[in-house]
Amino acid sequence: MTLLRSLATLLLLVLATAGCRVQRQVYETGSGDGLILRLHTPVFEVTKAGTEVPVQLSVTNAGETSRTLSFSSSKRFDLRVEDAEGNVRWAHSDGRFYLMVMQERRLNPGETLEAEPIRVPFPPAFEDWEAGTYYLIPVLEEKAKIVGGPVPILYIP
Repeated sequence: MTLLRSLATLLLLVLATAGCRVQRQVYETGSGDGLILRLHTPVFEVTKAGTEVPVQLSVTNAGETSRTLSFSSSKRFDLRVEDAEGNVRWAHSDGRFYLMVMQERRLNPGETLEAEPIRVPFPPAFEDWEAGTYYLIPVLEEKAKIVGGPVPILYIP
């Protein structure tokens, strides 16, 4: 995981120093049991204080048979921001309440389930983050939880 984070950071720094700006990227961040978890977001070479990063999460059934997803609450997806040491600095679910109900959602082959768009504050209000690389970590809150790989965001206040 550390090597993956280092390579992702290096790529982001190369883009930043080259003056490139990638408009929209789709990251396949995790998979399990025929499911592919994706994170859709613009990539910033520099994110300034107060910027909100738009993120869209989705899961696709890449298998050849239908798959039933089981959820223990109304929370189907979550998104975390971690620092380089793996400490969670922000989570979309923090301070939110979810209905504790069992739900199932059937996904046919090739079908995609999308989450509501999320806006990630960099940094959250009343917090002072140091400059550096932070990582977006998508999570599918299904019975067999899928945690996606890190997507780097370079923060320079």
